[in-house]
Amino acid sequence: MAFRDWNGGRQCIALLLFLLSISALSSAAEPIPLGKTFFQTNVPFDPRIALPSDFVVVHRHGAPDIGEALKTWQEQDYPPARMFFIGSDAGRKYTEGEYDGENHLDEAETRRNGSVIECAGVRPYMVPTEGWTRYIREMAVDSIEQGAQAILPEEPLAHTESGYSEAFKRIWKERYGQEWRPPHSSPEAFWKASKLKSDLYYELVEAILDETTRAEKNLAREVSFILPIHSLLSHAAGHMVYPSGRSLDLIEKGLDGFVGQVWTGPIAWSMSRSEGKKMTREDDFFESAYLLYSYFANLSYGTGVPCFMLADPVEDDPQYQWEDYKDWYEKSLVTMLLFPWADHFEVMPWPDRVFLPGHTMGGGSPGPEPYRRTLVSVFSALREISRTPASDFDRAKNPVLGYVVNDTLGWQRGGPDGSRMESLHGLTVPWLKRGVPIQIVPLERSEDPNYLDRFDMLVVSYDMMKPLSVSRNRHLAEWVKRGGILFYAGEENAYDEIPSWWREEGFDSPAAHLRSILEDAGLDLKARDDSVFPLLEGDCGKGRVLWVEAPASEFAEKPDWAMAYLDLISKTFQKRNIDLLQGRPMMVRRGPFVVARTTRATLLLTGTYIDLLDPDLKVQENPNVPRNSFVFLKEVDNPKDLDRPEILFAGPDPRSMETDGVDLSCEFRSPDGTPVTLRVASGGETLKEVRLRKGSDTKTVPTVYDPDTRSHLIVTEIGWEGGTLEIDWE
Repeated sequence: MAFRDWNGGRQCIALLLFLLSISALSSAAEPIPLGKTFFQTNVPFDPRIALPSDFVVVHRHGAPDIGEALKTWQEQDYPPARMFFIGSDAGRKYTEGEYDGENHLDEAETRRNGSVIECAGVRPYMVPTEGWTRYIREMAVDSIEQGAQAILPEEPLAHTESGYSEAFKRIWKERYGQEWRPPHSSPEAFWKASKLKSDLYYELVEAILDETTRAEKNLAREVSFILPIHSLLSHAAGHMVYPSGRSLDLIEKGLDGFVGQVWTGPIAWSMSRSEGKKMTREDDFFESAYLLYSYFANLSYGTGVPCFMLADPVEDDPQYQWEDYKDWYEKSLVTMLLFPWADHFEVMPWPDRVFLPGHTMGGGSPGPEPYRRTLVSVFSALREISRTPASDFDRAKNPVLGYVVNDTLGWQRGGPDGSRMESLHGLTVPWLKRGVPIQIVPLERSEDPNYLDRFDMLVVSYDMMKPLSVSRNRHLAEWVKRGGILFYAGEENAYDEIPSWWREEGFDSPAAHLRSILEDAGLDLKARDDSVFPLLEGDCGKGRVLWVEAPASEFAEKPDWAMAYLDLISKTFQKRNIDLLQGRPMMVRRGPFVVARTTRATLLLTGTYIDLLDPDLKVQENPNVPRNSFVFLKEVDNPKDLDRPEILFAGPDPRSMETDGVDLSCEFRSPDGTPVTLRVASGGETLKEVRLRKGSDTKTVPTVYDPDTRSHLIVTEIGWEGGTLEIDWE
């Protein structure tokens, strides 16, 4: 299903060039055999949701007719993959005995009060027992045997409020060699429960990967294994655990990619407080979204294994209006594209909810036609972006700041003396508010040589997480000695007292160990009397350490602390003749495409652009992007300068095009019920007629002419059966 890219690359000129590398990533992820873009659905082929994409992922919630559903998409030139829930029992087929005749509800995640944890009251979340693992293994093999070309086991996760089922108690005793202890009884018991849940789900994913590899060999055909997971940050905020960073170890065993499951729901529930205020969808949507996407972008960076980035045009909560969904989607989309090495995309989950009737989103589906036309155009643009060279941030112009996390981020959340998300947001959101794109840095990646050298400054706090090995602290110390700036904030807490490597090393906390090895390397911390927070600072090798002995969450609660923190770091970089450019727009170019988020300053662009978030693909000359805005543009030739007609953009892309230099003939195939949208430059010619030819039928298509841009808008329904647009000029 190849949509030919006939509109070649162009020179891009802008007054501001921000966050763009001058060279491509040498270790950019290679596409899996199925391609770089997909969408996910729960239904067999339906021409109304036949979106521009390389392949399709069919979910079907454990339905027995999965092979038939996969075949319907395969017959329409979509390579099919299979997704299924790995963490919950869809249809209750396992828990209620349909699978093997036995009731397994005692293997579901259970709260302290004995109630079963369910998704939307219909799907019990599961403890990865031997029986549940066997059930999921068989589902994977069955999917492959019925034609799935990739396996995507979705949502491996456990809840920190669980740990009270009989199944979990049995596994605790087997693993720890001691009687089960209620997770709420102590920080140590809660930590051990969280670790065990993480281990069990990692092992379950590993088992399904092994089964997929075995089936692949038995059937002598290639089957990809892609792991869809939520961001570590949204897991922690939602009191869930899964070891995303540890999953990098699965690459050696055949893991082909991740799906970064970010959408409006997790973006909203991941908010806490910053600068003394509660974060909200209205004021802090971008900041929360950026942090969630940043985790995935930096987790997969340079591994050679892609992460399919996701933005959802709706969300699970149907109470909002279509304008709300549209606003949040556009913000998510632009944010997702601000990482210039990310070039794999899940263009949409559940198109059924937007393109088909019968859903309650926005007051009823299908969604408004202009919104659906915009989505088709955006999906076509994402396919084109996926074929442009990947790049990196331009550190020559802007230093790269990072906030360090690891898999234990959620292991204290919700437990005795539990941690707070404010420890993260207080030290990250203020930067994003001022246009400084601080990154989320998975500490697991520190094991990769030179990975940390991508960052000029790292913010570390062990208040809400703990490093899982002594080597992680040593890597941080070595990075400082090579010239990095380390800002540490935190105080000792109850989880420092758990049996751990730092206790074995003779330290009261991992922070004490980190400080000790820095001091061994020459660090001599001196107190600053003029700081509003308790600050120690000193040099270490070529680097510098700023150490705050106070809870990291205080930077979220106290606006004066947040402002002093920003000022301190800015002045630290000024001593290195670096300006952090606070308030400047964030902008990335990918070939002819421009995505930007403005904060406290406007963005001036030179050139001619198509607005891809406008359903009519309006043309903009030298656009001035106002403050606090999001744009997704494609630079094109100025229609006033063309001497012949040209299609500036089409959603979806034409499958083929012929021209004699003036008249155009384009073949299209598009979702039924959603019109094709074209913006066509006249090139100084007068339009004679536009015709749509479908088989033996031909009809005239109306157009709208814009004299200011000398371009025509063409909107016409063509459908999945396809047709040819013939554009004739006088």
